[in-house]
Amino acid sequence: MHTLKDENLKSIFHLRANLENVFFKDFDNQMNFPKHLNHTHFKTLIILSFEGELPMSEISHKLSLEKGSFTAVANTLMKLDLIEKRQRPDDRRIYTISLTDEGKAFAEQYKADHRHFIRNRLTKLSDAEREAYFTSVRTINALTEKMV
Repeated sequence: MHTLKDENLKSIFHLRANLENVFFKDFDNQMNFPKHLNHTHFKTLIILSFEGELPMSEISHKLSLEKGSFTAVANTLMKLDLIEKRQRPDDRRIYTISLTDEGKAFAEQYKADHRHFIRNRLTKLSDAEREAYFTSVRTINALTEKMV
């Protein structure tokens, strides 16, 4: 069994903090988002825009939230007509969430703004560095998925 050295653990924590700061916190701080929505609301809309209709339990898992905590997030987004909730006909215990037309438009605008923000961040890298960066990100994601 491989021993996890402090240096490696530190690198994992450092990577998480860097990704969060460079690509998300700075973006959120620069954007003028509606005050009634927070980061978790936006992450929910983005997850749904990438993956389509999902069970509430799966979304809460992707957000690292307890199902009960996610219910409040979903209720806010439903009140704003950004998502809709449906009970699955084959298993009435399961509720799925999907974007409304307004939610889709909102998520697409958010993604466009975020894409622009990221493109600006990437200008600090050469073409070769950008390619190496995204190759590394895909590799880290693929290897991490194997551990899930």
